[in-house]
Amino acid sequence: MKHAMVGIAAEFVDLLRTRLDAGIMTTEDSIRYTFFASLLRQGVRPEQVVLEYPHPAIERAEIDTVVLDNAGEIQTAIEFKYNRAIPSGRNQPMPQQAGKALGDLVRLIRITLDIERYFVYVTDAEMAKYWQNPKNGLREVFELGREDELEITDDYFLNRSRTLRSAMGTWPQPATIACVTRAELPRQHWLRLYSLHTPAS
Repeated sequence: MKHAMVGIAAEFVDLLRTRLDAGIMTTEDSIRYTFFASLLRQGVRPEQVVLEYPHPAIERAEIDTVVLDNAGEIQTAIEFKYNRAIPSGRNQPMPQQAGKALGDLVRLIRITLDIERYFVYVTDAEMAKYWQNPKNGLREVFELGREDELEITDDYFLNRSRTLRSAMGTWPQPATIACVTRAELPRQHWLRLYSLHTPAS
């Protein structure tokens, strides 16, 4: 599926751009289902896609989406995160939001299978500013260029916010993230689609 992901990502950007431009109410589930539509348009069969698949290594946890190969085995795992302002204004602290996003990467790393892993991240302006602020120590993750890579170990987070590290959990092992695609979208939204590689994958 690795080679197909470029086309899937381009389809996803187009669909998401249309949705946001129209001002349609969008939630994290909406993001996930839009990506599902992109999979189908690029030739993935509906029966190959499983939502909320039991995580093979974390008890009572689930992977947002998996894509199965023709033998019914997991080929690809995908996690999604959508950070957006809540009308009530009672948002969680931004370090906690960022930590939860990084926690999705942790969940992917902890899958003890030789599979492809992707993280789809969409955010509005508030969290984008947090990621881009050099003082928070995460800018190189958010600003990673298309097809560029960044190796991350647990040491990377030593001087980061305690709230962030608590929300993220322990970074289990060295891993390399690569930017498959990135886009600036309507209504002050940003998309990042990362692939994730570990020494065993």
